[in-house]
Amino acid sequence: MVPGLGHFYLGDYEVGFTALLWNALFGWAAADTLRRGQWGPGIMLGALELFWYSGTVYGAVAGAHRFNRDARLNYLDELDRRAGLDVRLLPDRLPPDAGLR
Repeated sequence: MVPGLGHFYLGDYEVGFTALLWNALFGWAAADTLRRGQWGPGIMLGALELFWYSGTVYGAVAGAHRFNRDARLNYLDELDRRAGLDVRLLPDRLPPDAGLR
């Protein structure tokens, strides 16, 4: 998986680029340090890279959930506006064309 790609998909290009840059730097530093036989710093840099990468994945997943929540609310608001439906009575599932990612 490419670090930051989930943020690019969500349209958050600045965060995606930052995530890609920091993950590349930490990954390169960890690999270079391990290649030189410096196991302690290499393992620490690798752990920091894993922590940073996990945070990037978590942020992208949270962003996708926010996008889906907002799409659902917009869909229900539009139904309410057009048809005057009581959206509280509708199921939690939406049709496939509701604009969810």
